[in-house]
Amino acid sequence: MEYIKTSFETTYEVIDSVIRTVGAGSMEGRKYSASVQMTSTNLYEKANDKTGILDEKIEEVTFKIPCEDDQIAGLLARKLKENRKNGVVITLKGTLPNQNGQIIVTTQPNELLGMPVKRVDKKQV
Repeated sequence: MEYIKTSFETTYEVIDSVIRTVGAGSMEGRKYSASVQMTSTNLYEKANDKTGILDEKIEEVTFKIPCEDDQIAGLLARKLKENRKNGVVITLKGTLPNQNGQIIVTTQPNELLGMPVKRVDKKQV
């Protein structure tokens, strides 16, 4: 997805999340790119008028960070996990959540890595 015009941006601060990678591939003939997905939850209470108690509710969103390839996704996931371990709050720009609670991150992976990404030729490894 590429925006033609942007009139607003939404900034998120991710304090904690479950981090996983998704390799590039295809499903039912549709290709998809590699990505890092960060799932975060907020717990809140909402009054239940019928029972007279505060029920606990979970609000869940998944931040999807599209990556150029599987290697970049791996590097980014490693960096994000390191930041999480060190208590770093991760600031991301992205879309509003869709009906499935997914937010497409518009912050580029290189920005999140904090450096230009140097590719490693797999033949050299």
